[in-house]
Amino acid sequence: MVKELLEQDCAKPLSLDQACKLSGLSRTYFCGYFKRITGLPFKSYQEHIKMERAGELLQDPDRTVADISRTLGYTTPGYFSTAFKKFTGLSPRAFRLSRKFLEES
Repeated sequence: MVKELLEQDCAKPLSLDQACKLSGLSRTYFCGYFKRITGLPFKSYQEHIKMERAGELLQDPDRTVADISRTLGYTTPGYFSTAFKKFTGLSPRAFRLSRKFLEES
């Protein structure tokens, strides 16, 4: 249930404590179970889902990085850009350019 909730609306903040409460599991059990199911710790999985969605949104040339940042629940476009680069190895702009190049090839 928690995994599906994160995937449906990755911009909505969900703390680990809230996730535990929703699942009815203790924090320790939830963390171990969640990692077994997803392969990632809870916070890492949240970030992974956001970055996957960011990649999809960045393919729309009409959406600005600031708009995508807000859509995904980041406080500033700069923080989003830093997180995106850490995850993908590319800035949002470089990611867009690489996708455009791939489409044109």
